[in-house]
Amino acid sequence: MKFALKPNLKRLGMKTERVGLHAFRHGLGTALCERKANPATVQRILRHSDIRTTPKYYVHSDLDARRQALNQL
Repeated sequence: MKFALKPNLKRLGMKTERVGLHAFRHGLGTALCERKANPATVQRILRHSDIRTTPKYYVHSDLDARRQALNQL
């Protein structure tokens, strides 16, 4: 954190407050879902006991992802 993650975030001009390695779990959950991974598989990878936890807290979509999903219809 102190010697690698935060200095690199600063170099990229990103915020470093309240940043931790836990953010990588959120990124992994989002990336897996964007690649159409089965929600139960994502739940197991992230080791959540309740499947509702995964999409509620660990899967994030940005505006482009929402547009792309709608355009696919």
